[in-house]
Amino acid sequence: MMQKNTITVTSDKITQPLTFAFAADFHNGDADEALSLMRGCDAILIGGDLVNRHSRHGWRNAARFLDLAPRIAPTFYNLGNHERLLPDIAEYLPLVQKSDVTVLDDCFVDFRGITLGGVSSARKMPGMPPVRAQMDAKKPFLQAMAARDGFKLLLCHHPEYFAPLVQGLDIDLTLAGHVHSMQLKIRPWGRGWSPAKWIYKHWSGRYDTGHHTLYVNDGTGYVAYPMRLGAWPEVTLFTLKRCR
Repeated sequence: MMQKNTITVTSDKITQPLTFAFAADFHNGDADEALSLMRGCDAILIGGDLVNRHSRHGWRNAARFLDLAPRIAPTFYNLGNHERLLPDIAEYLPLVQKSDVTVLDDCFVDFRGITLGGVSSARKMPGMPPVRAQMDAKKPFLQAMAARDGFKLLLCHHPEYFAPLVQGLDIDLTLAGHVHSMQLKIRPWGRGWSPAKWIYKHWSGRYDTGHHTLYVNDGTGYVAYPMRLGAWPEVTLFTLKRCR
């Protein structure tokens, strides 16, 4: 059963209360339950891997989501590694471009008094620069975003990008996915435990570092093996409020 987690973030930069529904890693799964939990929000944020690169036509449910989500609320979409490596991307991209979804591919936009940005996945691909060069190329956009006034919210599919690209910049809230808690989590206390801890510094839940908050969503779908144990599918509702 999908969980709905609620997170409140306060800042004196917020000019009006806002609620965002955030999810990631659908992997072309059925999104109806997630969409039902997103109703009533001010915007829907998708943190990458809406598709599944391991299956033929691993974008058909994703395309349906792109059609339905903007009917609920303005929808913003950050690209993950599965989008970058999707074999039939030529079939999927025109559907994305025709949809009413705003793609945040290493860019930012204004939305109701805050800056919304998205830093996309860097991957080794034919015709592309080396991954290190791709990562370095993202820094000017992030620095420009950080220099803007007001509250800044960044979609960043990979939590491992936080330390080299985002930490130290004036970006208030970063939302990530990718890890899925490796679809296995034991919850004796707090964040719980997952083998993902052996690979990722930031692997699940909320991390506060000074003025900045990073949140890693456990995702809604699965890859590799068709099950989740403890790392239940998740939609996260973020409420942004001004400090009193």
